[in-house]
Amino acid sequence: MADSLYKQVMDTLVTCAFTSADALVEVEKLIAEAAERALPLPAALNTYPINGGPLRFVAGADPEQLPDKYRLIPILIHAGADPNGMPHPRLTCPLVAAAVTGDVEAMELLVSHGAKIEDLQHEVAQGLFMNQPAVVTQWLRNQTASEQ
Repeated sequence: MADSLYKQVMDTLVTCAFTSADALVEVEKLIAEAAERALPLPAALNTYPINGGPLRFVAGADPEQLPDKYRLIPILIHAGADPNGMPHPRLTCPLVAAAVTGDVEAMELLVSHGAKIEDLQHEVAQGLFMNQPAVVTQWLRNQTASEQ
């Protein structure tokens, strides 16, 4: 059941990213339907095939293709998505996905909802390819300084 629900969530997100469909409305409908039917939504949101789960997809999405991206991140987390994703491979981690595109707003949202920066720090140290490495490196420095 979780696998088919995972597929439904991912299909909805991908469709919304490439059409004019309203991702926020569609995801909220799926969450309400899952709750009404007692479907295993947290399990579906935390299914991690090779490319990561729904939260990783949203975190790495282009905000022009998925305009509700910054509203979807907390909605998915509150619905049960783990903000840290899966530890291995780290590229399935939502925070790493946001960092690859240099999306500081998504990175901030994820950290404010419990994402740990250690996986991102490790990937950056290992030479993670990023569109805006200076932005991400400075953001990590700021995060580390604020923790001290």
